[in-house]
Amino acid sequence: MSAQGIYRKRDGWSDQHSVRVKYDGAVELEVPEKFYKEKGWQPLFDELPWAGENTEDKQKIEGSEPARS
Repeated sequence: MSAQGIYRKRDGWSDQHSVRVKYDGAVELEVPEKFYKEKGWQPLFDELPWAGENTEDKQKIEGSEPARS
């Protein structure tokens, strides 16, 4: 089983930042920053984009589909 970080979220987990993780290539969940770092998952926490930094993340968070051309 493997997990890959998708993006960081400011104050997403009560008293700390969180990470949206794709687990086993299918299931997505949010975990606290400390847990993510302890597991040693990739990419490193500091290398992940913040939620809403780019259009694709913002659309995913808001639940809308990216615009198709």
